[in-house]
Amino acid sequence: MTGYDGTTYSLYFQPPLKTVVQDFNKLARRAVELIIQHMGAPQMHIHELLPMRLVIRQSSWSYGKSECDMNTQLITQLNMLVEKL
Repeated sequence: MTGYDGTTYSLYFQPPLKTVVQDFNKLARRAVELIIQHMGAPQMHIHELLPMRLVIRQSSWSYGKSECDMNTQLITQLNMLVEKL
């Protein structure tokens, strides 16, 4: 799972979400600059990529063999408990 805005809320999920972080101030400034440029030359087409970065958190961790084995054991135990109900 991935968040896309870099807000602190992504830290409160379990597991904390990896997220794409952007500089919203730079994004807003550039948007206003482009609007002003476009007003002066409406036929101009601008395609631009703004910098961003990916913050890796636990939502992107891969499971190792021992963790998979542990998860398998937990699932087996849960299935046994469900059967007893």
